[in-house]
Amino acid sequence: MAKLGAVLGGILGLSLGALLGSGAAAPVVLPTDYPNLICWIDQSDPATVTEVLGVVSNIADKSGSGNDASQVVVGLRPVLTGAQIGPIDVLVYDTDVLEIPALVSLNYTVFNVINSDDFSSNESAIVGGLTGSLLIRINDTPSNIVQVVNSNQSVKLNGSVNLSTGTSYVITVTSGTVGSEIFINGVSDTSNAVDANYTAGITTFGSSSAGGSRPFHDRMGELVVYSDIKTPTVISDVNGYYGRYGV
Repeated sequence: MAKLGAVLGGILGLSLGALLGSGAAAPVVLPTDYPNLICWIDQSDPATVTEVLGVVSNIADKSGSGNDASQVVVGLRPVLTGAQIGPIDVLVYDTDVLEIPALVSLNYTVFNVINSDDFSSNESAIVGGLTGSLLIRINDTPSNIVQVVNSNQSVKLNGSVNLSTGTSYVITVTSGTVGSEIFINGVSDTSNAVDANYTAGITTFGSSSAGGSRPFHDRMGELVVYSDIKTPTVISDVNGYYGRYGV
């Protein structure tokens, strides 16, 4: 039902709630309800998480693509013990990083939920990779904005919303050949129509590179990545899924 509603909504330009009628509760969607899902890292699903001595060594990819997030270096493994965003247990990063097989695409839609007590760690990265890959980061100069970057250090888009420490946000980025757009909690922040020109795939979650440079600090939840540009309707629906974090 959710997938059918999303398809019809995209055709008609209506939200799922509108299709069901005013006052009707839209069913909860899942990331798998939409095509071109290439990575879904869900730290809240115990069946997918491998912990060793209190730190996470592997989280299995729920997209069916086999793009597990893992870390062989003990000192770079995030913690999954007791920290939450809303009622959901989440990963705690502190100079940590999970590595992913290269998610290679010309176009991306990336979802993540964050809550940080410190954005000052030199451009806190949500995802990154090799030269030419998509890098999504929170830049504390200026004022804790989301940035979309081609990781040859060419900034493709600066957000305008100043994020606050201690506050939870669902960050969504669409970026590729048709341009880039940043959404905060499902609401468009800023956009452009400049080709981002990605030549390499996303390979890291929680840092800009495999060595843990420009690390994110504090709490992050599920990472969901599609290999296309999702419509605002789909972005709104998937943000509804992230509502389970209390955002």
